[in-house]
Amino acid sequence: MVIVFIIILGSSYLFILNSQPFRDYLKPIIVKQLENNLGKSVHIEEIQSVSFNSLVFSNLIILENTIAGENITLLEAERVTINFRFTLSFHNLKTGNYLSRSLPCKRLT
Repeated sequence: MVIVFIIILGSSYLFILNSQPFRDYLKPIIVKQLENNLGKSVHIEEIQSVSFNSLVFSNLIILENTIAGENITLLEAERVTINFRFTLSFHNLKTGNYLSRSLPCKRLT
Protein backbone atom coordinates (compact mmCIF):
# COMPACT_ATOMS: atom_id res chain seq x y z
CA MET A 1 0.00 0.00 0.00
CA VAL A 2 2.84 2.41 0.82
CA ILE A 3 4.53 1.70 -2.51
CA VAL A 4 1.31 2.50 -4.39
CA PHE A 5 1.03 5.80 -2.49
CA ILE A 6 4.62 6.74 -3.34
CA ILE A 7 4.05 5.92 -7.02
CA ILE A 8 0.87 8.02 -7.10
CA LEU A 9 2.60 10.91 -5.32
CA GLY A 10 5.59 10.77 -7.69
CA SER A 11 3.35 10.59 -10.75
CA SER A 12 1.28 13.55 -9.62
CA TYR A 13 4.47 15.55 -9.11
CA LEU A 14 5.73 14.75 -12.58
CA PHE A 15 2.47 15.24 -14.40
CA ILE A 16 0.83 18.10 -12.52
CA LEU A 17 3.46 20.37 -10.98
CA ASN A 18 5.83 20.33 -13.94
CA SER A 19 3.22 20.28 -16.67
CA GLN A 20 3.23 23.17 -19.12
CA PRO A 21 -0.43 24.07 -18.44
CA PHE A 22 0.27 24.38 -14.70
CA ARG A 23 3.35 26.53 -15.33
CA ASP A 24 1.33 28.70 -17.73
CA TYR A 25 -1.35 29.03 -15.04
CA LEU A 26 1.21 29.91 -12.36
CA LYS A 27 3.16 32.53 -14.36
CA PRO A 28 0.57 35.38 -14.34
CA ILE A 29 -0.13 34.74 -10.66
CA ILE A 30 3.56 35.14 -9.77
CA VAL A 31 3.94 38.21 -12.00
CA LYS A 32 0.87 39.88 -10.48
CA GLN A 33 2.02 39.14 -6.91
CA LEU A 34 5.49 40.55 -7.63
CA GLU A 35 4.03 43.67 -9.27
CA ASN A 36 1.67 44.25 -6.35
CA ASN A 37 4.40 43.75 -3.74
CA LEU A 38 7.12 45.73 -5.52
CA GLY A 39 5.01 48.42 -7.15
CA LYS A 40 7.05 47.93 -10.32
CA SER A 41 6.46 46.30 -13.70
CA VAL A 42 7.67 42.67 -13.81
CA HIS A 43 8.31 40.38 -16.78
CA ILE A 44 9.08 36.65 -16.57
CA GLU A 45 9.82 34.85 -19.80
CA GLU A 46 9.27 31.27 -18.65
CA ILE A 47 8.84 29.17 -15.54
CA GLN A 48 11.34 26.38 -16.02
CA SER A 49 10.47 24.11 -13.11
CA VAL A 50 8.19 23.86 -10.11
CA SER A 51 8.63 21.65 -7.07
CA PHE A 52 7.31 21.43 -3.53
CA ASN A 53 10.12 23.67 -2.28
CA SER A 54 11.33 25.81 -5.21
CA LEU A 55 10.49 27.69 -8.39
CA VAL A 56 12.94 28.33 -11.21
CA PHE A 57 12.21 30.88 -13.90
CA SER A 58 14.18 32.48 -16.68
CA ASN A 59 14.73 36.06 -17.75
CA LEU A 60 13.25 38.06 -14.90
CA ILE A 61 13.08 41.78 -15.62
CA ILE A 62 11.88 44.42 -13.15
CA LEU A 63 11.11 47.80 -14.72
CA GLU A 64 10.21 51.19 -13.32
CA ASN A 65 8.07 53.57 -15.34
CA THR A 66 9.25 57.17 -15.30
CA ILE A 67 7.15 60.31 -15.61
CA ALA A 68 8.39 60.70 -19.21
CA GLY A 69 6.93 57.28 -20.05
CA GLU A 70 10.27 55.52 -20.32
CA ASN A 71 11.00 52.15 -18.73
CA ILE A 72 14.14 51.92 -16.62
CA THR A 73 15.45 48.41 -16.00
CA LEU A 74 16.06 48.02 -12.28
CA LEU A 75 16.91 44.31 -12.29
CA GLU A 76 17.55 41.79 -15.02
CA ALA A 77 18.40 38.16 -14.29
CA GLU A 78 18.87 35.21 -16.64
CA ARG A 79 17.82 32.59 -14.10
CA VAL A 80 16.07 32.99 -10.75
CA THR A 81 15.57 30.25 -8.17
CA ILE A 82 13.13 30.84 -5.34
CA ASN A 83 13.40 28.40 -2.44
CA PHE A 84 10.58 28.25 0.06
CA ARG A 85 9.22 26.05 2.79
CA PHE A 86 5.58 25.49 3.59
CA THR A 87 4.97 25.83 7.29
CA LEU A 88 1.79 25.28 9.20
CA SER A 89 1.84 26.17 12.84
CA PHE A 90 -0.13 24.30 15.47
CA HIS A 91 -2.00 27.52 16.32
CA ASN A 92 -3.31 27.73 12.74
CA LEU A 93 -4.46 24.12 12.87
CA LYS A 94 -6.28 24.70 16.14
CA THR A 95 -8.04 27.91 15.04
CA GLY A 96 -8.71 26.82 11.45
CA ASN A 97 -6.75 29.72 9.90
CA TYR A 98 -4.88 27.56 7.40
CA LEU A 99 -4.29 30.26 4.80
CA SER A 100 -3.45 33.19 7.05
CA ARG A 101 0.08 34.26 7.88
CA SER A 102 1.37 33.93 11.39
CA LEU A 103 3.33 37.02 12.31
CA PRO A 104 5.93 36.82 15.04
CA CYS A 105 4.96 38.48 18.30
CA LYS A 106 7.02 41.42 19.46
CA ARG A 107 8.37 41.06 22.96
CA LEU A 108 7.97 44.05 25.24
CA THR A 109 10.86 44.68 27.59
